[in-house]
Amino acid sequence: GSAAAVSARIVAAAIGTDTAGSVRNPSSYCGVVGFRPTTNRYPNKGIFPLSLARDTAGPIALNVGDCVTLDQIMALDATPVQSQSLKGLRIGIPKTPFLHNLNSDVETSFENTKQILRRMGMQLVEKDIPGLETLIDEANLISMAVGLKRDVNQYLLDTNSNISFNDIVAKIADPFVLRWMTDFINPSESLLAREKFVRTITLKKLQNIFYNYITQNKLRAIMFPTTPVPAGVQVPGSDDLIIEGKRIKDAIWLNIQNTTPGSLWGGPGISMPMGMTATGLPIGLALDGLPDKDTELLSLALSIEKELPLIPPPRHSVS
Repeated sequence: GSAAAVSARIVAAAIGTDTAGSVRNPSSYCGVVGFRPTTNRYPNKGIFPLSLARDTAGPIALNVGDCVTLDQIMALDATPVQSQSLKGLRIGIPKTPFLHNLNSDVETSFENTKQILRRMGMQLVEKDIPGLETLIDEANLISMAVGLKRDVNQYLLDTNSNISFNDIVAKIADPFVLRWMTDFINPSESLLAREKFVRTITLKKLQNIFYNYITQNKLRAIMFPTTPVPAGVQVPGSDDLIIEGKRIKDAIWLNIQNTTPGSLWGGPGISMPMGMTATGLPIGLALDGLPDKDTELLSLALSIEKELPLIPPPRHSVS
């Protein structure tokens, strides 16, 4: 809703919340800019929790500059953010999992973007992040949902709510959400123990491998398509999506394929438009940076945005 409102020019900017990609993905699908800051850069007070280890608010706007302004306000950070020369800057392009399952138009748009940036003098380092997939599989759903009951109960207590966690669960209307959350609504002791291990050990490993990847390869950030597919429509009662007229099996999980890693290692990530499919659906380009390097990532995004094609506003039909 927030990204659609910005895209439709109903509002100049909006705020979303991002646990696994829910600022960056809608922004990609709607042809606008969405920024996920370093986890805990913004206060989370008053935001209904899903995973306190990963939740954050994030601005959505028509351009990177407006996201910079909102970031400075929300983070109380007046650090100047300016565009820079791209010549000589090194950026990583890991294949796994970011370039898996790419729609043909997404792949073409990404290749075009790489060519543009090479012409601007950027050095693209096409190299995988060692061990990333294994750690993502270990951490993803457990870190996102096992602590849900604990965190929601604390939120309800802090806000003096007169409803309970079970009241909320009873109102879950989406069968897909209810299905994947069932094991986490009343987690077992062993599941809670695994969640603690992931929170204290696995997430730190993820942070370390990303830090080492960036520093050892002398990179400013990594770059990839925000989502491997454009926007689709869920097939009721399944995990499939209809994307440009074709049913793609289990495609609903592709929404978070590329945005999950950044939310796990906790660094800033931004999505901005880089093109459109043949049928006119927006395609997003994502950058992820090291934790607490938000202004550096925003500066890089400002510079890259200048070289990308403009995305037209959505067409409105009147019947």
